Amino acid sequence: MAACGPALVADLPAGGTGYLEAAKGYRYTIAAGEVTRKDDPFTGARPGRRVRSTQFEAGRKLSAEQAAAPPAA
Repeated sequence: MAACGPALVADLPAGGTGYLEAAKGYRYTIAAGEVTRKDDPFTGARPGRRVRSTQFEAGRKLSAEQAAAPPAA
C-alpha cells in the first residue's frame, strides 16, 4: 500500500470542502455492503453517511452552552 498526498475537495453537503487522501494497493474497499473502490479507482457507490467524532460534538455543545450563558461579572 502507498499513500498519496492529501487534496482539498468540495464533496461535502452544502458544498463544504474537506481533505481526501488516497491510497494505492487495495483490491477492494467495501462500505455498508457495497464495493466503493475496486483495484484503486472509485466505483461511484457512496453508501452510508459521514461520521463525526464525539470530541467534535462535545466541543460544539460546550460552545453553544457558553454562548447562551450570561457574561461573568
